[in-house]
Amino acid sequence: MGRRGKMDLNLFCDESREKLAKPFNYDKYTYATNGKILVRVKKDPQYNDNVGVDVLRLPFDHDHITEWVDMPTMPAPMDCMACGGIGTVSECLDCKGEGEITLKSDYGEYEVECETCDGDGGADMVCPLCDGLKKRHLDNESIMYQGYRLCLNLLEKIKTLPNIKLGFVPQLSGNFYPPVRFKFDGGIGLLMPMRG
Repeated sequence: MGRRGKMDLNLFCDESREKLAKPFNYDKYTYATNGKILVRVKKDPQYNDNVGVDVLRLPFDHDHITEWVDMPTMPAPMDCMACGGIGTVSECLDCKGEGEITLKSDYGEYEVECETCDGDGGADMVCPLCDGLKKRHLDNESIMYQGYRLCLNLLEKIKTLPNIKLGFVPQLSGNFYPPVRFKFDGGIGLLMPMRG
C-alpha cells in the first residue's frame, strides 16, 4: 500500500516497456502489468486510457474458481544486493549515474539517454531490482505450489496486496500452465507460472 492506504499500482508495471510502464484504464477497470503479473482494480481516473495492451483476451474467469487458497509459505528473502536493503539507489544501476549509456556495434559507438532513469542519473530512485521492497530472492528462484512452479520474487510482489487468495485451474495440455488467478480486497489479478 502506498501513502494514505492507497495501493501503488506502479509496483506491478515495467518501466522499461513503453506499453507497460504505467497503469492504464480500459472500460470500467484500471490495469497494471509487467507482463508476468497483471492487477485489475476499479477504474481510477488518474490513469490514462489503454495504450494497446489486449486485456480482452485474458482469462478473467475468477467467478468460476471454486477453491481459493492462501499464499504459500516462502523462504525469507535476503536484503537486495543492489540497494543494500534500503529500497532506493543513489545512482542508476544501468548508467552508473551518468544519464547516458554507450552502445557498441560493429560500426561504431553511440551514446544514448538511459531509459531506466530518464537520463537524470537516478539519484535516490526506487531500486529497479527489488522495486523498493528492500528484499528479494535470487533471480528465477521458485517453489512448487499446487502443482505450479511459481517465481518467489513475483509472489513477494503480490503478497503486498490486502487479503490475497490464489486460485488454480487445471493444466491445459503438455507443458502449458495457465495463469494463476488471484483476488484481493479491491481487485483481481493473474500471475504467470514458470516453466518446468
